[in-house]
Amino acid sequence: MEKRLEELFNNSSLTVEELRNVFIKDLVPLVHGENLVGLDRGDVEHLMDGNNKFRLKIGTGVGESRAIDAIGDVLTKLGSVIEEAYHARYLMYIEYGAEDLMMDELVRVMNYFEEKVGNEVEMVWGAGRNDELGNQLEILLLAGWK
Repeated sequence: MEKRLEELFNNSSLTVEELRNVFIKDLVPLVHGENLVGLDRGDVEHLMDGNNKFRLKIGTGVGESRAIDAIGDVLTKLGSVIEEAYHARYLMYIEYGAEDLMMDELVRVMNYFEEKVGNEVEMVWGAGRNDELGNQLEILLLAGWK
């Protein structure tokens, strides 16, 4: 995934409209492909409507524990935002390599997310394949809140 999205979204000088445009222009085309599950422009719009604070982080995992490592990495990078963003909306995009995303990995990611963030948040997710990742898995997590 493109690290520049992370840099752009965490630039506090951008307006909400500028962030929305960056996300729609740069990320939505990135995650749209024949292997995509979920996520579309409407999901992005819903996440951003009514929110004025946003953070985007990307976590990575590799090997057998790649799912837990990736969600742990991304949530660690979000840090204090999780406490500050009570009742936040989250958008999660999971990108996996040549090794398919297994259902048990998805369940572990979702359970870990709920354990750390709580079940009082709203979250949409999608997944897509990028063969360049090999056995690596990346999770992009965008948080939006007031």
